Amino acid sequence: MTIPILMIGAFARVFLTFPIECYQKFLENTFSGAFLSMFTFLHDATLGIVSLYITLSISIYYLRTKNMSHNYSLAGGMTAVATFLILSGVKIDDIDIEVFGVKGMFTAIICSVVATRLFVMIIKNVKLPFRLYADGVDLEFNDAIIALIPSAAIVIIFALFNYFICEIFDVDSFQEFYVHIVSMIFEGRERNFISGFMFVVISGILWFFGIFGSTALEDVSEKIFEPALVHNMWLVNERGLEPTEIITKEFINVFVFQGGCGTALCLLIAIFIFSKRKLNRNLAKISTIPMIFNINEILTFGYPIIFNLYLLAPFIVVPVVAYCMAYFAMDLGLVPLITNEVETTVPVIFSGYQATGSLYGSLLQVAIILIGVLIYLPFIRLYDNAKNRNEAIRMKELTDILKKAEEEKEDVELIRIPGSIGGLAKCLGADIDSAIEHKEIKLHYQLQYDNDYNCIGAETLLRYNHPVHGFIYPPLIIKLAEEIGVLSQLERYLFMEAAKDYKVIKAQTKKKCKISVNVTVATILEDDFISFLKKLKKDYEILDGEMCIEITEQMAIKSDVDFEKALGEVKKIGFLIAIDDFSMGSTSIKYLQKNQFDLVKLDGSIVKEMMVNERSRDIISSIVYLAHSLNFSVLAEYVESEEQIEMLKKVGCNYYQGYHFSKAVNFDSFLDEMKK
Repeated sequence: MTIPILMIGAFARVFLTFPIECYQKFLENTFSGAFLSMFTFLHDATLGIVSLYITLSISIYYLRTKNMSHNYSLAGGMTAVATFLILSGVKIDDIDIEVFGVKGMFTAIICSVVATRLFVMIIKNVKLPFRLYADGVDLEFNDAIIALIPSAAIVIIFALFNYFICEIFDVDSFQEFYVHIVSMIFEGRERNFISGFMFVVISGILWFFGIFGSTALEDVSEKIFEPALVHNMWLVNERGLEPTEIITKEFINVFVFQGGCGTALCLLIAIFIFSKRKLNRNLAKISTIPMIFNINEILTFGYPIIFNLYLLAPFIVVPVVAYCMAYFAMDLGLVPLITNEVETTVPVIFSGYQATGSLYGSLLQVAIILIGVLIYLPFIRLYDNAKNRNEAIRMKELTDILKKAEEEKEDVELIRIPGSIGGLAKCLGADIDSAIEHKEIKLHYQLQYDNDYNCIGAETLLRYNHPVHGFIYPPLIIKLAEEIGVLSQLERYLFMEAAKDYKVIKAQTKKKCKISVNVTVATILEDDFISFLKKLKKDYEILDGEMCIEITEQMAIKSDVDFEKALGEVKKIGFLIAIDDFSMGSTSIKYLQKNQFDLVKLDGSIVKEMMVNERSRDIISSIVYLAHSLNFSVLAEYVESEEQIEMLKKVGCNYYQGYHFSKAVNFDSFLDEMKK
């Protein structure tokens, strides 16, 4: 939820700190520093207070997964923010603005998780002895009164906790307390290989828990490592001697934390090369430009790194390996020691050269990246496999939810389901959108036959083989496309694919047939849909009656005067119209009265039951009678045996579709059948 804010802040930081002198002068001098002020505002309003955004987003999202109402979610979120401000030691007359940024991340996570859990527990177990009913008192006011009890209790608990921490440990806040605890590890330590090694390891561990390690250890860095560069520069510039200090602040930033903490540039490259999950690669694309400038928040939050056990080991090991490689390369004299200051946003390769004044510094960075990518490789695959296993389970749950809704004829919004199921629905929706754009959704055809076993046409059926989830239940594709607003785009794409395939069939077989395409009422009612059909007919040389639009009976029932007018326009330009799943629920005879439909497709369930249910046979017989009277054709779906065909013949049905004749086949098989 915070990625948009993080992206804005990350790019603002890039524009603020772009390490070219003439660019910095341009920022300072153009329009009296207007650009500099604008980028500063953007950075400070986003990354500068990101801990507040994190607190609010985690708490609201958690409360929604617990099925809390909208009002309670907002109340719980604001309560969590209040607890964050308490534990951060915020006072009106003395505000350390840095705690709102990345420095306060750990406190933000603690508050959002603990406070919202307490909120849910209290609000579900404490019963108010009253509700307010009076003029001007609405539901929101009542919810606010009810939320007062858990909010007040939680704020008081956190205030007492912070008070005791301050009194016992002589600090100003919990935030200061945990930073002080971390810093104590380095108390009295000198600058050497061991202290640098500990700095790198502890920084990675802290990051795993949502604490910005380099920020939490900033005091340590300033006291132990920063003076080393000053000493080197003094030896070189003032005394004309060789530098002596290997471990400096620039040494850590330039050679260990390339791309940010965890040597994250190696992770980025490894994702691009080895991850098979499209979402991860998309995230990597978004993260690339900021990470060139060593800003890695988008990747570390979005992938994510925090609390991810699969990436804990490489996130610590890769910086340690980088540290050892750089240390011994300089200790052995293979790479010059660092004698120049380097801005943290200077890109890799350039920063290595700038720090050491030698190409060997750049080559060392390249070697570290190559080794780091190889270390990340097995862990990325392990994480991908674990996510795929989990998502396979969630995929089944998501599909089952839709199937149950279909059986019970209930509407459901999949992307609004709370928790991981809704998250998967959103991700899958994004994949479907991308698949439409890249033409990865394919058409299969279920062939249709007459009494003489001649192939008279086919119904188009979409198929999507997802790179991770495999075959996706087609109604799920339709449903998600509808929810994310790309259903019309999908239907038009499938229509064009069907027209293109049919043109090939006619050219190679010199035969005509009828191709049916499923289209929803919403698409038909779009202003330019008739124009789309006219152009399609012209571009692919489609004759009248060669393509048929199928609409389910349930959708037809929801239609109105505008829909009937649109159907009339469709028929005028030469497309047939079929009503699918006829007799499925509330049968709409009135649509047959108006002679809008050329074909009625019997619902599969009634065709299946006709062998054992006489009433089903009577219903089919009545529909066929109507067909003869009102001049439309009837096609039976789900025909799976010779016995069904014989019985359908007796009641006057002449057209069939089902596994007895053909399963859904790809275009090549359809073409072969037409050639026969």
